[in-house]
Amino acid sequence: MEIEEFGPSITNQNNKAVILDMFLAGTKTTSTTIIWAYLELIKNPRVMEKAQLEVRERLNGIKHLMILIWKS
Repeated sequence: MEIEEFGPSITNQNNKAVILDMFLAGTKTTSTTIIWAYLELIKNPRVMEKAQLEVRERLNGIKHLMILIWKS
């Protein structure tokens, strides 16, 4: 399907490329943020310990989630 009414044509291939670019950009941003957070935690052991304690407190009693985490 091409739309030429207002200028150059836009094809399904163009749309697919734009959607893929947006998806990959979001993935890259997320992975970069997670890596940055891990590096900051490694540089600050006291903060990492506090974060670990909070996660353990929040996940206490969620047996299925803990099994999934340990199997990963």
